[in-house]
Amino acid sequence: MTTVPARILVADDDTTVRLLMQATLVKAGFQVCLASDGEEALRVFGEQSPDMVLLDVEMPGRNGFDVCVELRRDVGGEFPIVMVTGMDDMKSIQRAFDAGATDFLAKPLNWNLVGPRVMYLWRGYQTRIQLHRANQRNTAVLSAIPDLMFRVDGDGAVLEVHAGQSATAATALRPGVVLERSFPPEVAAAYWVAMEKSRAEGSVQQIEYAVGTDDGTRHCETRIVALDGRETLCLVRDITERKDSERALRESAARLRQAQQVANIGSWYLDLATDRLDWSAETYRIFGIAEGSPVSYPVFLGYVHPEDRDAVQKAWQTALAGTDNYRIEHRIMVGDEVRWVLEHAEFEHDDNGRPKRAVGTVQDLTARKLQELETLAAKTQLQATLDAIPDLLFEVDHESRYVAYHCRDEALLAVAPERFLGRTIAEVLPPEVVRTTMAALREANATGYSSGQEIRLELPGGPRWFELSVSRKPGVDAERPHFIFLSRDVTERKEAAERIFRLAFFDPLTGLANRQSLMQRLDREIKRARLGGDKLGVLLLDLDGFKNINDTLGPGAGDRLLQGTADRLREGVRPADVVARQGSKVAVEPEIELARSGGDEFIILIPHMAHVEDAVPVADRILELMRQPFQLVQQDVVLTACIGIAVYPDDGKDAETLVKHADTAMHHAKDKGHDTCEFYSDNLTQKAMRRLSLGSSLHRALERDEFSLVYQPQVDVRTGRVSSVEALLRWNRFGQGLISPMEFIPLAEETGLILPIGEWVLRAACTQAAQWRARGHSLRVAVNLSPVQFRDPRLFDRVTRSLSEAGLAPEHLELEVTEGALMDDNPETVRALHALRETGLQFSLDDFGTGYSSMSYLKRLPLSNLKVDRAFVKGLPADSDSHAIVRAILALAHHLGFSTTAEGIETLDQAMLLKQLNCDVLQGFYFAKPMPAEEVDAVLRQRWDLEAPVGGVEGGPKHAL
Repeated sequence: MTTVPARILVADDDTTVRLLMQATLVKAGFQVCLASDGEEALRVFGEQSPDMVLLDVEMPGRNGFDVCVELRRDVGGEFPIVMVTGMDDMKSIQRAFDAGATDFLAKPLNWNLVGPRVMYLWRGYQTRIQLHRANQRNTAVLSAIPDLMFRVDGDGAVLEVHAGQSATAATALRPGVVLERSFPPEVAAAYWVAMEKSRAEGSVQQIEYAVGTDDGTRHCETRIVALDGRETLCLVRDITERKDSERALRESAARLRQAQQVANIGSWYLDLATDRLDWSAETYRIFGIAEGSPVSYPVFLGYVHPEDRDAVQKAWQTALAGTDNYRIEHRIMVGDEVRWVLEHAEFEHDDNGRPKRAVGTVQDLTARKLQELETLAAKTQLQATLDAIPDLLFEVDHESRYVAYHCRDEALLAVAPERFLGRTIAEVLPPEVVRTTMAALREANATGYSSGQEIRLELPGGPRWFELSVSRKPGVDAERPHFIFLSRDVTERKEAAERIFRLAFFDPLTGLANRQSLMQRLDREIKRARLGGDKLGVLLLDLDGFKNINDTLGPGAGDRLLQGTADRLREGVRPADVVARQGSKVAVEPEIELARSGGDEFIILIPHMAHVEDAVPVADRILELMRQPFQLVQQDVVLTACIGIAVYPDDGKDAETLVKHADTAMHHAKDKGHDTCEFYSDNLTQKAMRRLSLGSSLHRALERDEFSLVYQPQVDVRTGRVSSVEALLRWNRFGQGLISPMEFIPLAEETGLILPIGEWVLRAACTQAAQWRARGHSLRVAVNLSPVQFRDPRLFDRVTRSLSEAGLAPEHLELEVTEGALMDDNPETVRALHALRETGLQFSLDDFGTGYSSMSYLKRLPLSNLKVDRAFVKGLPADSDSHAIVRAILALAHHLGFSTTAEGIETLDQAMLLKQLNCDVLQGFYFAKPMPAEEVDAVLRQRWDLEAPVGGVEGGPKHAL
């Protein structure tokens, strides 16, 4: 191999010296480049990169010292720079070394010695470079050795310690510490013996010992070699794992020997010439035959499982023919027990190659077979589990380039392998996925591991979510690391989380937000409205008559009705809707949110309102949409709704208060009728609080005996006398006085308390009527029947029991029902009414003409009397419309065979006109106000003259005793 000569830069301003120096160095085998001053020396150095520099001290411009300083700064401390100087004082020499010179040559120069001297300097430089490289190699070698090395002197003091990465017994070794302080006494003594023997024999000694560490007992093997008469080098290797393996091997060998003793292997011998078969005792035990019993091949076949017998015979015949060995697993029958055995045989042949003897073994494999079946099941289950894990593995290099992959299902790959192997992450994945993936890679590079990052990929089979775990691959160049990506398909988990989120925050029936979700949104919107200074509307919608639809058409129809309502609400608050205000149009914000609060209640949230009235067009639009028929069970169903409106900050400053006040306003709208909306006001809360208080007291009113009955007389037009009374319920609330029936009876109906209260009214009225009849008064008592009682399946039993307990004949009781109650067309209820009518009990239709009047009800239900509502009587006799309505009602009733009663009679003219129109019974303040039972006796003795007013005065009744 040709060696390139070293190149030397010579810088001197003396031309003669330069040329002589060039000639001398070339003769010595060097290449030479020249410079006449300091600036040129620096330029040439940069262009030709010489291996050594000779600098004259005295040069024009930049002298040798300055050039030396600059070169040393650029090339480092080892590069050879020689100063050529005529100065022989020590100060100049010291200055040269301070400037960074490697050596100096003194003028005048001895040209015969210059070449050898420079060669000597060059070889010294080469030696230093080689030594430096050798040191680097030695350091690298030492770093690669995982063992502990230390050097001790003749006194046993540690001089130097090198602890490898896997050295575990070096914790006590420190330079300057003697062996006795670094190891237990017996270990230190073993070291001394080995070191002395190594020095004496010049050989490598080896010792083994155990030391205690924080991780437990560690076993060490030390090789000891004497370096010289005083120093010794010790190499310590941790052999704990080897010792553990040796111990495990010894234990395994012992277990194997024990297993061979209890392996249950029997033997047998067969003489093919004589068919004599001999079994060992273990073979007899395996087959369950008494030891010593005669056996033969046919006896053996008799124990073979019938399903395996042909296979055994075929294997035996094949072995006899010499085409294969006799080795077979099969089952045998030992009584009712099935056992697995392994049979194996070796044949001895005669000179002609025919088998003459066979020696075999039989081993009971039953336990192993059962274990194999269990293992197979476990392996099958494990393999199924592994096959079900869709994790992907990728290896990428330091440039994020894919170098390898592992995938059980290539449908989970974003692209085909040939399209991503050798490419970078940025070249394969979408930009948003690249950002997340590279962030995980950078974290793994910094800390060694990254997990928890999630990415979403659009795959041919649809979008999939993956969770990334990234680790830096060990054992590679730290400057060029590789990374392992584990990509786990978590799509189902994400979808489950989404389903849980929707279950937590959305109504599964309508798809609208649920109450919890809306309350969170409402809290956020309140904060936004507070900062923006605008208003926020909360509308609470409740369907009118939904329960009746649900009860009559079924819950399935009710669900479809709620879904249809949600669809209409979405339509009613879509962004295209506008709120009209003072001639202008302001677009409703698309952030309007809907929620199903529960049951048939819905909440509409309207943010960014400038005025309270901005909520009205939305409410009107919703009410208009709700009036349109719903198609349910192949018929049109018309349904209306009521809406309560509360506005932030006027009606409340937090979410709970706003929703509560919207609910209060909605109930107020319900009280006023159907198909309407109401804004919240403070008096509604007061009313609601009173309603709540009444509801609480109403539960205890029966226990406290706070109810009583008053009776209003009903006058027979023909006789002018009282023929019947209407029982009216009164509640004298403890500490509060009388509560209006208009206030507490609807509350009792809503809470279901009307059933026990109504039953008490029936019993009390029947008991009082029986007492009047016992005193000779032939009175019929009328009792109002609530729509809730009307729908009660136990109505017949409650009425008949009340009559029976009071001892009152059914014909002396009349039940009054309203037209609203007749809306319930339940066949069971109709049958109960007919059954009661057949007992003689009378039914009267109250408030006729004010509700859902229908000729079909009048013809189908067992009614006997129609009551004309006071609303029509009030305008008589002056109001012609009322006159015409009353005339028509009375004519209709008489045509259908009903008797009639007119309510609200307050003047004699009204009474006289109704008598002329053939009304049968009159009731009102003109005759008597409702009174306690003890005052009725006095009224029963009166008779009213309905022929003409007395003196033209209508201030009181005209009657005769």
